[in-house]
Amino acid sequence: MEAALEISKEPPKALVVEDERDLTTLIAYHLERHGIRTTTAADGEIGLMLATRNEFDVIILDLMLPSVSGLEISRQIHARKQPAPPVVIVTAVSPEIVATIREKLFAEEVIFKPFKPQDLVNCVTTLIRRQQETASETNA
Repeated sequence: MEAALEISKEPPKALVVEDERDLTTLIAYHLERHGIRTTTAADGEIGLMLATRNEFDVIILDLMLPSVSGLEISRQIHARKQPAPPVVIVTAVSPEIVATIREKLFAEEVIFKPFKPQDLVNCVTTLIRRQQETASETNA
């Protein structure tokens, strides 16, 4: 079953902060296919700047990035933006290590590499849909 979003006025926006170019391309391709406008950053410093200066419906972060870690980006997003957009961590770090730092991640979901692109798309669309439902309940 393919996950698709109902698009209201503007398509949802995702920020992908990942230093592996092929993986970034793969993630962006699959999100765009599902109607999600995607902005990418190849290092943590650019990712942090984009995340704090722009509005995104979801942010997808690798944990191990050049210059600024995904952990630090997630922490700063949650410190600066209220409400903060949902964060999905995509990582090759072992599940045991992630379990020890889970409470510091400020992430709604953690997806371990390698993963199926459709699993990430399903996760992202669920988070965006949940956020849209919350916003419409707030505006009602």
